[in-house]
Amino acid sequence: MVFGEIISAASRLVYRHASPQTEAVAGARARVDSDADNSGIVPPSSDPVFWKPAPLGTFAKYDDIDEKMQQYASSAGFKLRKSNHFLTEDESRTVFGSERRVERRGYWQCTEKDCPFHVAYTCFKKDRLYRFKDEKFCLDHNHELNTSLLQHDGYTLVNSERDLTPKEVTAIEDVAPAGMGMQKLKDYLERHFPDRKFTSTLLHRVKKKALKHRYGDDQHQLNQLMVDGFKMKEDGGAFDFKLDDSARLKSVHWQSATMKQYVETYGYFVIADGTHGTNIYGLQLLVYFVVDCFGKTCFAGYSATRSENTDDVDDGMEELGLKKKKPSLMSDEGPAFIAMAIKNGLVHKLCGHHYTKNGIKCVAGLADLYRPFLNDINAAVYDDVPNKKLDDMLDKAAKKYGGHPKAFEYITKLRNDKEKVCYSYAGNTFSAGAKTSQRAESGMSKIKGGGTLKKDMKKFNLHHLDARIRSLAA
Repeated sequence: MVFGEIISAASRLVYRHASPQTEAVAGARARVDSDADNSGIVPPSSDPVFWKPAPLGTFAKYDDIDEKMQQYASSAGFKLRKSNHFLTEDESRTVFGSERRVERRGYWQCTEKDCPFHVAYTCFKKDRLYRFKDEKFCLDHNHELNTSLLQHDGYTLVNSERDLTPKEVTAIEDVAPAGMGMQKLKDYLERHFPDRKFTSTLLHRVKKKALKHRYGDDQHQLNQLMVDGFKMKEDGGAFDFKLDDSARLKSVHWQSATMKQYVETYGYFVIADGTHGTNIYGLQLLVYFVVDCFGKTCFAGYSATRSENTDDVDDGMEELGLKKKKPSLMSDEGPAFIAMAIKNGLVHKLCGHHYTKNGIKCVAGLADLYRPFLNDINAAVYDDVPNKKLDDMLDKAAKKYGGHPKAFEYITKLRNDKEKVCYSYAGNTFSAGAKTSQRAESGMSKIKGGGTLKKDMKKFNLHHLDARIRSLAA
């Protein structure tokens, strides 16, 4: 039986009026009988009426009885304030097995000054159940109820913390550490509580309190970041961080034990990619991948650095053990990876997709040669032909587009980079059949939820970022 039905049933039982006048008693009875609707909500009046006994029914937890009261108040259009008395810590532990102090008795009142609304409860330790008390049980108000302000198109608008039920508070606290954006948080709550709408101001305030309760003043969760990182290292993975001269975080490198095993087994070919917009600090995310014996792409480690620079890339690959097998390394044309490969004597491959994409920028003025130019550079990059034939193709292309400076410059660059990007040459070095860094692009897309998390990830701290990638790599 819902609370409204309990109230409706109780309103027809024995009651007494605060005033001795029998006329008021009779008027109150008539009003209750005639005006109580199916939900058990009784319209306000100027005469406080006390019902006795209180509604029947028991509740296993305080949260349950409080939720019924909150729902009743919200649907009726008024707000509650409550006063609770608690069991001692020993009683709470002995009776309920709880480490926190458990509610023993208390009451709810309307927040309006001098309003007679009053509902008390108590918990019987013998059966550990909560019940409403007969004492001063009053559902009447001496003011207008604000149902028109709280109800909108069949929804209840929740804009105060007092209006939140315990289950709603728990739901917000559960998702707060995940860095969920405001709109996604609203959608999440409204899926679970379909008749309720929540204001952004309220959710922001409750979310902030939940984070402070969980992490204290360490909103960046640096302590948790270090705890998780060193635990990862103890479990057989890798974790390292560097500070600058002002003791600010400069770079962080992570690698789980599973990732490390993949690197030790399949670390002969590594694909690297970098992206931005994944954290609140503006740090660059660098992610490394290897390919296993089934042709599947596997996370090999990841770093967060201030920029995509040679020193941080070199330090990261060293810490993550990615240079041990002298692998071939594929990336885009970012200078940090090229310089790192030269420094360590690694074979460096360029992504064919990024390379041919740059060719599109050189088609201005080609007119009818526009399509043949793109076909020629795609054939040079992707076709598996003998080296001599490729050289002839490039020589003919240089003559064909010699009168167009941008196109000729691109063909000249392609001839210089043929051992890095043209499959005829680059295919002589193991790359698991990869001609592009599409495997890395796919991994990055998963990290960003196919693009759905781009906005949310800009608010991630490093603990959130680590947890996101680790959950995908598990």
